[in-house]
Amino acid sequence: MTGHQNKPIHILFVEDSADDTDLIKLQFQKDGLKAKFTRVETEVEFRKALSKKTWDLILSDYLLSGFDGLSALNIINEFYIDIPFILISGKVGEKFAVQAMKSGAHDYIIKDNLNRLIPAIKRELKEVSIRREHRKNQEERKLLFNVLESSMNEIYIFEIETLKFIYANKKALRNLGYSEEELGKYTAAEINPNIADEEYKTVIKSLEETENLNKIFVTEHLRSDGSRYPIEVQYTLIEHNNTISAAMIGIDLTNQKRDQNIIRQQKKLARELEKQSE
Repeated sequence: MTGHQNKPIHILFVEDSADDTDLIKLQFQKDGLKAKFTRVETEVEFRKALSKKTWDLILSDYLLSGFDGLSALNIINEFYIDIPFILISGKVGEKFAVQAMKSGAHDYIIKDNLNRLIPAIKRELKEVSIRREHRKNQEERKLLFNVLESSMNEIYIFEIETLKFIYANKKALRNLGYSEEELGKYTAAEINPNIADEEYKTVIKSLEETENLNKIFVTEHLRSDGSRYPIEVQYTLIEHNNTISAAMIGIDLTNQKRDQNIIRQQKKLARELEKQSE
């Protein structure tokens, strides 16, 4: 966060002193930070403010008439809201400071030392931004994982150099008859009796050199019981754990082959019936 931010910081301020509020606002003005303050004094006002809008920051005096900062902090925890919360108070002992931090306060500022306030706010706004981005990435990874696991296609990820499997979805494991741990002992070439290791590496090399995102083959996969089934596989390169890996998406052609056989058998039977009727 810089001093040239375009949008003002929306601050919910738990404070019953107008003079102290002006002192805090002065600190923002000195640093050139844009901020919009909404001041509340009671628990009812605090809860109402939390339910009405989203706040960037909460500043709270430690002790107010009929309300206090730790109670406000407990309400934040009750709402499961991730908002930087900074307590501001007069001189306090170490016991209070420890209690405040254990309760979830991100910092506490002594009113006699307000020079610490703006650096603390900038730090916490940066930290909460990092936490939110991390949660967003986790949610996206979880969504992607759920999509992969629920896919009706076989999906694999394997290392480029060793061809060892890194990941296989439920469909792939079920079709092959392996557990995830068991499949991790094999290479992509070992489940494909029609393509040797060097051929696999040639395919991957061509992907790297030409940046062709798709290589499609119709081949067979080898199950754990030794049986085979027809499959159409598509290869591409992906970034996985900050390294480039290969991904393979397979469409099981067993039913398609079976349907083709049924059609052929039906046509053959029809021809025989036609001959018999002549």
